[in-house]
Amino acid sequence: MNDNLIISKKKIKICLIESPPFIFKDPLGNKTGFEYDIIDFFVKENNLDVEYYYIDTANKTKSYNEYIEDLADGKYDILAGNFTQTSERDLLVNFSNPLFLDIVSIFYKSGSNTDFTNYYYKILIVIFQFIGIILILGILLAFVHYKTSNFKTTFKESLWRVWSALLGEPGLGVNPTKFNDNVGKASTINLGLRALLVLLSALFGIYLGAIITSERVTEVIKTANFSSSKDLLNKKIMVLDGSSDMELLKEYVNSHKVKLISIQKTEKSDYETLTEYYFKNKDTQKIDGLVQSGERFQSSDIDNIFTKGSLMFKKNIGAVAFNKNKKVLLDLFNKTILKLRDNNSIRELCEKYFKDPTNICLQ
Repeated sequence: MNDNLIISKKKIKICLIESPPFIFKDPLGNKTGFEYDIIDFFVKENNLDVEYYYIDTANKTKSYNEYIEDLADGKYDILAGNFTQTSERDLLVNFSNPLFLDIVSIFYKSGSNTDFTNYYYKILIVIFQFIGIILILGILLAFVHYKTSNFKTTFKESLWRVWSALLGEPGLGVNPTKFNDNVGKASTINLGLRALLVLLSALFGIYLGAIITSERVTEVIKTANFSSSKDLLNKKIMVLDGSSDMELLKEYVNSHKVKLISIQKTEKSDYETLTEYYFKNKDTQKIDGLVQSGERFQSSDIDNIFTKGSLMFKKNIGAVAFNKNKKVLLDLFNKTILKLRDNNSIRELCEKYFKDPTNICLQ
């Protein structure tokens, strides 16, 4: 009998694991998502009789590997929801052609990589250090000038000449006698105001240079956090206990002195579990970042609280899983994927659902 006829006469059991933006429900309760849209097209194109088993986050009581085992045991025919292909899983089930890349990255609180309050405070410290050096150096040089000058001068006149020269005051190459007379006749307040103007002009140049430099540095700093493995040195990184992400980071514990803060998984989503702990303990733990699969985490981060570092730990191939006895279904699904790629539908779905389609989408 024709394989398609066999399939059309039997209800296909499809298990959907909630995992935004791959599979989730919109505000009206309708199923949607990158993988769901592909599956829905596949079902309609082949006129399949299907029964959906939708498992939301609150009822996700098993690990991903346990759901794979259910698929292998025949509880379902198809399994989807941000599943990645591994050698262990390949022994139990078949995977479709690749659909996306699941990239494991480090996330940190947006804006936390640069404390500009502290940054400008350091600029002020540099300015005060500059003033201090000028004052001390000026006194020393003025003493030398006073003792060695060929012209009649007072220590105040020498001090004025030296400080002005150090601060870049123009027009000091005038007749020394005239200079001395002008300084001698000037009141202390007059000289103080003139000195202040000289100092402010110098500081303005320093501050303007610092601001311009800070703007340039800021652009670099924005993408500097967790851009390479050296950024992991002595960092406190939060990760779900027992997850594959934790195994990825263990190799950095000794080599980069990374301190892993393992969090027990709760009935809430991974995003909620990690972020609630992060904000609850940020003052005491001073957590530098947390590790998660990029697109799933970013999709949950609606308010863009976190920034993703460019350091990538691992790229997993994501696909839909099939029971090994459903090879005909798998072949039909792969044909659907090819058709969607040919008409650029996969690309459109990537742009619709993914925040970072360039790095994650396989078109």
